[in-house]
Amino acid sequence: MSSKKIKDKERDSIDFGKSRIGPLFTRIFYPTLLSMVFASLFTVADGIFVGQGVGSNALAAINIVAPLFLITTGLALMFGVGVSVVASIHLAQNNHKAANINITQAFDVATLLMLVIAIEESRDRYMIHQHKV
Repeated sequence: MSSKKIKDKERDSIDFGKSRIGPLFTRIFYPTLLSMVFASLFTVADGIFVGQGVGSNALAAINIVAPLFLITTGLALMFGVGVSVVASIHLAQNNHKAANINITQAFDVATLLMLVIAIEESRDRYMIHQHKV
């Protein structure tokens, strides 16, 4: 590996164990903040295009579904971040089997939870459709 690549790797790496909290916080905070701002801008742009292109009913439908999307995204992030911490601890202890078991269990539970949510939503839609007819 060339010395330039080593310097670039050292510059881009973050040592969570030895870095000071202040610079570490700012180094992680600003990219996270920018990603959230851009995600919000995309949501606003989507709302403008749907509202202007398709109409108010489509915009209302998106706004009704948005909280469900945010809840499922939050649950997925909760499982993903939680299992990554536990798995990284096991991997640091060179316990690959426990890390694999934890990742598999988190994936299975998250998948099962999303299936329950999807089945419940489709059941609710069916019940609403039955009352309209």
